[in-house]
Amino acid sequence: MSLRDWFAGQAMASRIIALGDHAHSSDKARLACKAETASRAYEMADAMLAARSSKQEER
Repeated sequence: MSLRDWFAGQAMASRIIALGDHAHSSDKARLACKAETASRAYEMADAMLAARSSKQEER
């Protein structure tokens, strides 16, 4: 597992907690939400890696 994957997992867990369960949504809506959550998690992971990289360059 890469650091990016770990960051994405942390971001995904936070997003799932924040959004709650979509038990009353249709299967199609739940699938779309899962895909969106995964995509956003990796966007957040990329942002965390970029911030980490710029912080290390300042040293």
